[in-house]
Amino acid sequence: MHCSRCGAAINEELNFCSKCGERVRRNDPVDGGKRPKSILETLSAAAIAIGIGGMIFLVGLVAVLLDKAEPPFVLALAAIYIVSWLAIMILLIRQISRVIEADLKDKKTVPEFVPPGQIAGHGTAQLHEPRDFGIGSVTEHTTRTLEKTPVERN
Repeated sequence: MHCSRCGAAINEELNFCSKCGERVRRNDPVDGGKRPKSILETLSAAAIAIGIGGMIFLVGLVAVLLDKAEPPFVLALAAIYIVSWLAIMILLIRQISRVIEADLKDKKTVPEFVPPGQIAGHGTAQLHEPRDFGIGSVTEHTTRTLEKTPVERN
C-alpha cells in the first residue's frame, strides 16, 4: 500500500503515513476498495424499497383479509396503512430534497457580491463636558445647613 500524497510505502497496520503524516484512506477506489455509499444513494434506495415493498404488502394484506374479514374492516385497515405509508414516503422524500439542497449549496462556486466596507475617518478625541458634583466634602455637605454659632475667644 502506498501513500496517496507522497507515494511512500505504508505499513498495513498504520493509520497515517510515516513520511508526510497524511491519513491513510483504506477504501479508495484506486487501492481496489469499494467506494462508500453516499447518504443520497442510501435514502434513495430506502425510498424505492419502502415504496414498492409497501404497495406489494398492501395488496397481499388486502387479498388475505378480504377472504377472512368483512370489507368495511379491511377498507379501514387499508386506509390507515396507506396514510402511514404516505407519511413515511413524504418524510423520506423531504430528507432527500434537503440532502440535494445542501449538496448544491456546497458546490456553489460564484460568491454573492459583497460591497466593500468603508473605512471610518480619523477623528480627534473629545472630552465630555465636566459634570457639576456640587459640594466637595462630606463635612461641608452635612454641616452646611447648621446655623453659625459665635465662638467666644479669650
